This record gives sequence, C-alpha cells and structure tokens, in this order.
Amino acid sequence: LQTLTTPIGSFTYVYTNGNLTKVIHPDTKFRQYQYEDANDAQNLTGIINENGVQYVSFAYDDQDRAVSSKNIGDMQETTITYSEGADRQVMDGRGNTTGFTLDDQFGMGRVVSSTGSGCASCPSSSGKTFTFDNRYRMKTATDAKGGVNRIHL
Repeated sequence: LQTLTTPIGSFTYVYTNGNLTKVIHPDTKFRQYQYEDANDAQNLTGIINENGVQYVSFAYDDQDRAVSSKNIGDMQETTITYSEGADRQVMDGRGNTTGFTLDDQFGMGRVVSSTGSGCASCPSSSGKTFTFDNRYRMKTATDAKGGVNRIHL
C-alpha cells in the first residue's frame, strides 16, 4: 500500500527495507517510524511527529519480545515481564499490574486467565478465565465471581 484515498484526502505510505517509515496525512502532517533495535531491524522502536519530536518509544529484550512502551510526553510507561512458561505481567504507567496466563500450544499465545488491577474498571481481586474450541475460538469467559459468558460462533 503506497497511497490510500479517502473522502478527506490521500494518505501516503513510505517504506524502507520493508518497514513502514513514514505516513503523510492529507493535511501534510506526518509520522515517522524508527527501527533502531540492534537485534532485529524489523522492530519498531519509536514514532516521531511532524515537528521532529519523538513521542513514543518501544523496547525489546534479547529474545525479541516487547518489554516496554513509553509515551515520552507524559513519561507514562507500560512494561511487560516474562516469566518461565507462559505467564506475563503487564504494568501500566500508573503502577497497575495485570497478570496473564497464556496457553502456548502450537506457538499461539492465547490468554486463558488474567488477574490483577490492570485496568480502571477491574476490581483488584479480578480474575478471568477463558476456554477455547479446537479451532482456537473463545467459547467462554468466566469472571472472578463465577459468571460465565458463552460466546456463540
């Protein structure tokens, strides 16, 4: 995709070495995308606005996994901690932490449960579990109080 024409005008997409490096909006404002990870040239590491100011940065670990996203303007940072197996801890810029347990079968990380205070609408004792069918589609979502939502596909 090099150009997208919409009712409000055309968006232009610029690529370098297969990476999206710039998007020019119809009003000529633009965003530039940086890929400066020494371990993987495909990893997005920053976004720069039309004034040349980087406002978001991303970091990765030595296993090529995302470990942080930082909004530079207000210093809000989200971090991801990986433990052995398929458990993840995500902490947002306000210090709220949510734990996720993933089913890593066949290399597909499906969330099977979550706990913690990681969102404004989640009680601190929240815990959710999920079940999936043999095609990896969610069948049920169970909340911390045992309420089950069935997903009809």
